Amino acid sequence: MIELNPKELLTIAQAARYAHLHPHTIYEAVQRGRIKAHRGTKWWVSREAIDDYRANKYNRDNRTFNGEKIHDMEKDRWSVLHASKVLSTMLKKQISAPYIYQLIRKGKIEAQKANTSWVLPKTSLEKIYHMKTGHNPNQMAFA
Repeated sequence: MIELNPKELLTIAQAARYAHLHPHTIYEAVQRGRIKAHRGTKWWVSREAIDDYRANKYNRDNRTFNGEKIHDMEKDRWSVLHASKVLSTMLKKQISAPYIYQLIRKGKIEAQKANTSWVLPKTSLEKIYHMKTGHNPNQMAFA
């Protein structure tokens, strides 16, 4: 919960002007939990919360769905981009994100949709590794 310092709190419209965004964008971000806000007779948002949102707006690592991080390797939820980077490093050749999306579309690997992101379990990375090398990656550590 944010502190209620009237000098630092903005309405949705004021926050939108401050951030140079449409008020609906701010409202949606509040509804999705991407901007911390307090509800009184209106939504109140701190400048700090707006600054944090703008700094992390395109950072998929911090996005949440149903209150949990979408991409969290500790909970076996990998982003396509991170899977691409890890597999490319391990295989010492480019495994592109579009290639992984193609495997998802064709049903060759398992993935789930969370909001607008695809989430891969570690078994999908292992399957791609096996498809590219013919080796079983049981002993491999994906990090």
